[in-house]
Amino acid sequence: MKFKFEHTFEAYENWRHSLENEIMWRQMAGKRNKWVINGNLIFDKNGHAINHCGYDLLQDVLERIDLSSIEPNGQLEDTVFFDHPVGYHECLETMESDKIIYLQRLGRAKVTRFVLDRVPEPCNSVFVVIGRVADTNRFVFRTAFVGNKSGREPWDKNANEDDVEFWKHHALVAPRGADIFDDLGDEGYWEKLEITKDIHEDI
Repeated sequence: MKFKFEHTFEAYENWRHSLENEIMWRQMAGKRNKWVINGNLIFDKNGHAINHCGYDLLQDVLERIDLSSIEPNGQLEDTVFFDHPVGYHECLETMESDKIIYLQRLGRAKVTRFVLDRVPEPCNSVFVVIGRVADTNRFVFRTAFVGNKSGREPWDKNANEDDVEFWKHHALVAPRGADIFDDLGDEGYWEKLEITKDIHEDI
């Protein structure tokens, strides 16, 4: 469907609703999250990628990627650019004047950093991570979302100092209706950074 990407919360929510409706229709119709591109079979096993981008956008993304460049059991990280907006960037760079809160997301071990009173921005890029299954023509989405590469959250077991630095200056746009009283605080959010500091100080 053609969508007018305006920089308003209403337009963003309409886009999200259109994705949710598409996903619901595919589930009810028994459609699997798979694509066939030039003889290659690509799966989104956990539905993470399609939930962020929708089926049709991922089809367009896959047609712009050279899957043959992925080594057996290897993976590809890439940012695919379009000449027009394809969705909304929900992770924004923050400023000192921004109001920051921490909220719990479904399926996440700890809280996430959110910014209040900001609007997701129309975006013309999709970041993807795709893995290859052994030496076959089968591939699987590790992740995909509208926007550019972000960092692992600081509490993630694989997070490094660059990831921590990223989240010092970025946050997800808080849901409509969220306010400062919903803040759960950042206890444990920067835990890996604090542990790293303690180790360095002991040395």
